[in-house]
Amino acid sequence: MHIGSDGGSRSRIASVVLSALLSIVLAAGQVPLLAYAIDGPEETTSAISKEENLSDNAPGEDDPSSAGSNGSLDEGLGNNGATSESVDEGDNAANRPPDESSDDAFGPSDSVDEAIDGDASNDAASNNEALANEVVASNSATAKDEDGAAENDFGSQDKQTEESEGMELLSAASARDAESDRIHSSVDSLVAGEYTVTANVSMMTPIPGVRGYATNPTNPESIGGLGGIPNMPRTNNATLVVDSEGEYTLVIDLVNPVFTIQQIGTGNGIAVLDYATSPIETKEDDQRYNQSLETAGISTRISQLTLRLDNLSGVYSLTGCKEYATTLGTSNPSNGWLSNDLDIDVDLANAVRHLQGDYERTFVDDQTGISVYAAAEEGSPLIATLENTSLEVEVVQEGTERDSVQAALLQQYTSAPDFVLYSIRLVSNGADVDLSGAAKVIVGFPGDLAFSEMFYYDGSSLEALAAESSSDVLAFQVDAMGYFVSISSESAVEARAWTYSSHDETTGISFGYATDGKLDGLILGGDESMGTMYLNWYKDYFGYYYSDDISDAHRAQTLALVQAEGDLSDPLVLGGYSAGWSVEAMMGLPIGILCAPNYSFAQATNPAWMSLPAEPETAFYYASGTVGSGITSATKMSSSYSSGKATVMLTRENTGVANPVLPIYNAASGVDGSTGMPQTDETPIAYIVAVQEAPTVVSLPQANTGLVYNGEEQVGVSRGEG
Repeated sequence: MHIGSDGGSRSRIASVVLSALLSIVLAAGQVPLLAYAIDGPEETTSAISKEENLSDNAPGEDDPSSAGSNGSLDEGLGNNGATSESVDEGDNAANRPPDESSDDAFGPSDSVDEAIDGDASNDAASNNEALANEVVASNSATAKDEDGAAENDFGSQDKQTEESEGMELLSAASARDAESDRIHSSVDSLVAGEYTVTANVSMMTPIPGVRGYATNPTNPESIGGLGGIPNMPRTNNATLVVDSEGEYTLVIDLVNPVFTIQQIGTGNGIAVLDYATSPIETKEDDQRYNQSLETAGISTRISQLTLRLDNLSGVYSLTGCKEYATTLGTSNPSNGWLSNDLDIDVDLANAVRHLQGDYERTFVDDQTGISVYAAAEEGSPLIATLENTSLEVEVVQEGTERDSVQAALLQQYTSAPDFVLYSIRLVSNGADVDLSGAAKVIVGFPGDLAFSEMFYYDGSSLEALAAESSSDVLAFQVDAMGYFVSISSESAVEARAWTYSSHDETTGISFGYATDGKLDGLILGGDESMGTMYLNWYKDYFGYYYSDDISDAHRAQTLALVQAEGDLSDPLVLGGYSAGWSVEAMMGLPIGILCAPNYSFAQATNPAWMSLPAEPETAFYYASGTVGSGITSATKMSSSYSSGKATVMLTRENTGVANPVLPIYNAASGVDGSTGMPQTDETPIAYIVAVQEAPTVVSLPQANTGLVYNGEEQVGVSRGEG
């Protein structure tokens, strides 16, 4: 069995004091829990109570806004326009802590020294410590169970009424290994040019163990529709320019509207060249939140930094900074002020240089008008290959590949849309060209192509492609050739409200789920409208289980059931597979997110699926039973096949079981996914079992004694010989 992580956090809160601290300091409301798990054994309920965590880092579009003029540090505060100076003298000059940073610190809060008295500033500066001390003292008499778990009543309606949704979400923030989440690397040097690079600005928040990223748009106020905690870094989100003199200039957008930077300081190995400000984001439906901003004097935030890197370590720090966390200031503006150092991490080793291409070539298919542009850097071995390469394009009208794509589209849409399937290949000497060494690859379609969406299909899942259109061509930057799926613009189908899939390289297994969110909302503790929101919150803390192991006993039991069915004359079991997602990082127990006994999976509303390594003509069975009985049922499943992978739908229509996901998860994880507790004899288990006809055994050839070489022509042998 292989247990993968694929981006999902497997950290667990170990401290009961932390849970009490978060629940009292930041909120009294309850985040959505897996409601079905609360009804389990007393031990389970206790463990869940102390693990009420919630975080969301669902990727979203970075806010590109950088409104307002840049404030140049070289020119100081004397420059004109909407700079830090004009903001200082405006609405942001009230209710601020004093400026304890050096004279080189700049930003919307530069002039706060004169705005408030010293006592108020001291209160604000010691806010975090006072809050923590108060909470620890107030909880010293809290009753604890044998494991030390505090008995809290997170669900109290009376406590919820006075707290904002943002505070409720902050209260559920899970402590992580914040250092291991950081992304940075060093290099000796980079050649001159412009690069896309991963760069993040972050700080340790007042919430123990939680690092807040100003470069992550996710926020507890759900501004921009991105609700959650910005405790994870972004990738490929900044621009690095290396000039001919060897100067490194980094431009980073600060997109978080809640953990805002109000004043920027100085650092060693890094210098602030410039910054831009933007108006602070408000909420149309929350006047209390907007009023708290006005009371605090917050009208702008620093939204972009231009930095000079004086060394290439990839790890930097700016001191003398000031931040304002808007959610923390909703009850008292002074609570929002922070004076934390800012950590700046840059992944220099994986910077991607922007190239027109030291070598470039465009291939065109005359019949379809489809083109492929490929560029490679000087010295790349790909150049010689591209010189001897041709483009092959086929519109696939029928066959297993088209059937497989149609099945994959049902993971994205409630019904299969009209689509065109293109096979696009670059071929050299009869083999597909490996484009992994290419600097850039762009597939172009005619500009008049009537499509609503374009996907790349890898044999098991669809990846949506973003078009860069012009009057003549629709361009899609890709990493590889293969199958491209164009959805007709006239195809009126409804997209699934929420779709997510994960993949494990070791076993080759993928697991996915798509839903309209209605049943999920009810099961996860809310109403039908809340399902997708809950799933987005939980997603970033998924733990992933994948297994390609099936015991000899279960293999033999499945084989006997398949033989009795009679579809195959001489069946051979090739393997058994299982997978699933847990929320152990939040709950403290390996509970399966889709494992509530009352979950039901239907093709029309909420299908789950698995993709597996497979050969053509392989049959798949849903082999199920219990831990005590072993495998007692084997139901043949419909499947689709493409490029060495088969996809099976885990729905009641395809398995004959209302919830086929729970037993599959149990087999992969080795626990009872509905409770997170050890398995018993009654725990349901299941595998997706691959079966083929056994190969025909051919007898070894026997020597033919009828012909003996004698130097003369001979004809035939006696019947029965040879």
